[in-house]
Amino acid sequence: MFVSPAMEPARLCEYLEDLLQRLGVTVRYENLRTQHEVPAKSGLCVVAGHRYFFMDRKTDPAERISELTACLAQMDLSGVYIKPAIRELVDCARRKREKQVSGHGKDKS
Repeated sequence: MFVSPAMEPARLCEYLEDLLQRLGVTVRYENLRTQHEVPAKSGLCVVAGHRYFFMDRKTDPAERISELTACLAQMDLSGVYIKPAIRELVDCARRKREKQVSGHGKDKS
């Protein structure tokens, strides 16, 4: 995944989080890795009609960028201005997701 060297990972995460907020998604960082509970993964969910994206607070910046762009890849961004370098990251995540979905369930015998 290409990230412009001009944008620091923390700044890129802020931009992606802001973009999700503009799309009506609340980004929450929680401790998802506990010893006594079933492990949870980062992801998008709907609670009482509101969209939330939960991410483990211990996730490193590179993984945060990957998870946030994967979340954005699930959304309609046609009416939203996004910096070209960021749009390319999201488009790359979308192509990866589509490839995984199209390969899912195919007979591999």
